[in-house]
Amino acid sequence: AWDKSFKLVGAQSIGAEAAHLGSNTNWAFALEGSYPLFLKGSLVFEGGYRLLPKSTTPLSGSQSVDYWSNGIYGSVLYRHTKFQSPLEGLFLQGGLRYSSLTAKQEVTTPGASPTGGDLKVQTTGREVSNVGPIVGVGFRFSEKLSLEFNIFQMKGQSAEVLPVQKACSVMELALGIHL
Repeated sequence: AWDKSFKLVGAQSIGAEAAHLGSNTNWAFALEGSYPLFLKGSLVFEGGYRLLPKSTTPLSGSQSVDYWSNGIYGSVLYRHTKFQSPLEGLFLQGGLRYSSLTAKQEVTTPGASPTGGDLKVQTTGREVSNVGPIVGVGFRFSEKLSLEFNIFQMKGQSAEVLPVQKACSVMELALGIHL
């Protein structure tokens, strides 16, 4: 009775780059299991890994600094299905999402290492976790394919000497491949 799937996710974060957590565009991979526990819906469990790719900022002189973050997340959702035709395949969902992000930064100084190469100093920030609401809408195109759009918030803290903690609103589009 379990509907198992894996999801490929592309997302846009509002404020991640300004808070030095990485690029505003981020990617995730998730595994999901859905169980039809209710008459018109299912209980959904999801777990995944998220990456906010590098964002580079030039510093004084020829130095530059790269910022990025990664972490895990998990969700528990109620997914309402069983809409009548022509909305058959549509689903609405809502629940809670746990996310944990760790930010990193790398300062590069060209030609400053003892061997004449680039000197790279990497710093890892504190892991920041939070639990918050998630809402979404999706469509199941076939037995094997679905697409969903979700909105939620995640928190992170930069890896700088004076760290900045930021809550980012995230809009994600997930392609589900059902097994």
